[in-house]
Amino acid sequence: MRLNEKQNISRKQLPGNNDYLAPEQDEIEVSLFGPGYGESVLLHIGYNQWVIVDSCIEPVSEFPAPISYLRRINVDPAIAVKQIIATHWHDDHVRGLAEAFKECKSAEFVCSVAQTTKEFFTLVAAYGARSMIESTGVKEFSEILEILRNRGTKNKFISPKFAVEGRCLWQRNTKPGDQSQPCAIYALSPSDASVLLAQIGLSKLIPQVGETKKRVPSLGPNHSSVVLLVTIGQDSILLGADLEETGNSNTGWMAIINSGTRPKEKASFFKIPHHGSVTADNLQVWSLMLRSKPISSLTPFATGKVFLPTKDDVVRICNNTDKAFATSIPKHPKSRSRPKMVEKQLKEMGIKLRSVYCSPGQVRARGRYIDEKINWTVQLLGGAIELKDIYH
Repeated sequence: MRLNEKQNISRKQLPGNNDYLAPEQDEIEVSLFGPGYGESVLLHIGYNQWVIVDSCIEPVSEFPAPISYLRRINVDPAIAVKQIIATHWHDDHVRGLAEAFKECKSAEFVCSVAQTTKEFFTLVAAYGARSMIESTGVKEFSEILEILRNRGTKNKFISPKFAVEGRCLWQRNTKPGDQSQPCAIYALSPSDASVLLAQIGLSKLIPQVGETKKRVPSLGPNHSSVVLLVTIGQDSILLGADLEETGNSNTGWMAIINSGTRPKEKASFFKIPHHGSVTADNLQVWSLMLRSKPISSLTPFATGKVFLPTKDDVVRICNNTDKAFATSIPKHPKSRSRPKMVEKQLKEMGIKLRSVYCSPGQVRARGRYIDEKINWTVQLLGGAIELKDIYH
């Protein structure tokens, strides 16, 4: 059913003939999945070349959402996925990432350069794959490093590729006569100052000798997060990950805005950072890095007493664009009691169980590059919704 002809949006509540067809060779696709608990972006950058950014788990299949989707559209992830990029190590962005990497046998693994510090590897060793602490982002990285070791040989060590401000992570060059547009993926963060601050923060999480291991908490503000810019001809796609605004010109979004090396193509698609929170908002991003009224999408965050985006967040975002979408509606929790002994044991182990209150959905944008821009069509699958309707 066509909801809004001007915005070219369609809603599909149930799988239909057109929902699970692969994009055409010259079509660009950006799919945002979430929640379950987490989010993932899947990119088709043309000609059966795919990129996975972060991971989340489908609640029913308990399998990485982007891998399940690729199989539904009859795309082989072992061949088609060229890169898997982890923007940072927090649980809500990397659950199932190791499983996805296993499936994508020819993919490069890319992570923030902040995950190369001695402090992070010490943390991985302390909370590795054999840890008693339930699944954490650190454990996902431990499993990925093991996969890389197994894929290497005696004479060939396979390393992750490290994302840092200004680095080109992938590039498709075109030859005269090619119909495809030049395409490149750039890391816009973290800055040098952010890496240093991330290193200091990580050092505080390393357990001391004899100290009981506790679940590794997420650090805030998020200094290690990788913002990505995907350039296609004169257009681009901006993926904001969880980068926050710090008030410091050398870190966060201001470091990107002030950068003299970032590509200057304005984006027509924006993955809104940090679930729409005001802590990640910077008006100069909208004016300097985005086209007028870009297609924008986010995943809600609903765990414990935290719900994002708030009503104020929705108003603020919708004032910047009338083409904003969410993968689902954040729902309020239902009370759940456990035996006191169980609660005591969980507390002693430092384990906090998160209940997820959102039905999963997918915001899918497809388009072709025509007249120096991508002409997008948006489909809302599953629980996805227009952002303006999220609290109605």
